[in-house]
Parts: sequence; structure tokens; C-alpha cells
Amino acid sequence: MKVACEQYKGITYIRIAALPKKQKQQFWVSFDQEKIIKILKDDTLLNDCVLYNDYSEWLNSVFKEEVSMPLTESINVVRQVA
Repeated sequence: MKVACEQYKGITYIRIAALPKKQKQQFWVSFDQEKIIKILKDDTLLNDCVLYNDYSEWLNSVFKEEVSMPLTESINVVRQVA
């Protein structure tokens, strides 16, 4: 599941803190830490931002949601019942 992006001064980004728990866990071990950016928004420094394009690329290439797992389990259950 993709996190909704935010925009500020033409920068489209996501906050790491907004990621679902499973994504956040895998993010810290598999994402290029040099791509994490800081954005000064009003008087607040957001230090856990990632450009949306980088996040989207990571999500599609590295993070694999468990969508296929229920399908695999369903096939195994059907085979065992049959």
C-alpha cells in the first residue's frame, strides 16, 4: 500500500514516520539512507522525508507486500482438501 504523498514548495515527498509498520521496518534496512532528505516547513524541520519518486521506486522494486502469500496459501489448502 502506497502512502499518500505531501507537497511543499514544489517538492513531492513522503514521511518515513507515515509508513505502515512493515514498510517502515524493511525501509530502514533496504533503502539508500543518502536519499533521505530534510525539509524546513514553516519553522519545523522534517528530517524523515523521501522524495515520492524514490519511495515509489523502492516500493515497486524492494518492498513486496504479502499479496501473493494468501493466494499461495489458498492453492495449498485447495490441494490438501482435494
